[in-house]
Amino acid sequence: MNKTRTIGLAVLVIVGIAGVIFWEPDTPPQSSPPVAEEKAPEIEVPTAQPTPKLGPPAVKEVSVDSERHRFVERRYVPPYTLPHYDAPVPPQRLQSVEDTLAVYTSAIRHADWDWWFSMWDAKGQNKIKQMIAVTTGQPNGGNYKSDILAVWQKFYADRTQELVSRIELPGYTIVYLRREGEPDDSRELLAPVVLKKDGERWVMTHDLQQHIVPNLRLTVRNVQVRTIQ
Repeated sequence: MNKTRTIGLAVLVIVGIAGVIFWEPDTPPQSSPPVAEEKAPEIEVPTAQPTPKLGPPAVKEVSVDSERHRFVERRYVPPYTLPHYDAPVPPQRLQSVEDTLAVYTSAIRHADWDWWFSMWDAKGQNKIKQMIAVTTGQPNGGNYKSDILAVWQKFYADRTQELVSRIELPGYTIVYLRREGEPDDSRELLAPVVLKKDGERWVMTHDLQQHIVPNLRLTVRNVQVRTIQ
């Protein structure tokens, strides 16, 4: 993999209500030794984020050779700035595509390989391991990881990322994102991130690696795209 091309990209609050009973005892109550109260562990509450706003859906159809695929495309209006996290987030918190991408890009911003790797589904993790072994010719990957981390540190360490548009296919969501402030013809917008639901959480996947829709901006095949509605 070329170093200049990067791998692109809950709060549970329990409120206890205590009942208080008032009475007038006939005799003074016996005092009891004070009991030390156990302190409940603190739960970090994230700052509320603006709700992503999406423009109207456009139903499109792509034709290439004998293939035909319909998909729904929408743009974030304006581009949605992803919040930043300093540490991994519990999986049950990843209830939306935007939540998941915020955590995913935070892992890249921190150049944390293990955190980033944990955001993929099992099949995707195996694909990444195989790709590293094939690319480097070494079972342990050689310097591959350190090279990727160096790229992340150079290009993403102090940069916020934003979502530009998303595509819906049956079972999958495809999202285009870039570093905030990059132009509309940024190379970062050539390859999107593909997500799917795995149980209750969203994960990254390589399931559509050969599918034409995520590769529309990279393919050299004769592709025709038309808007249905």
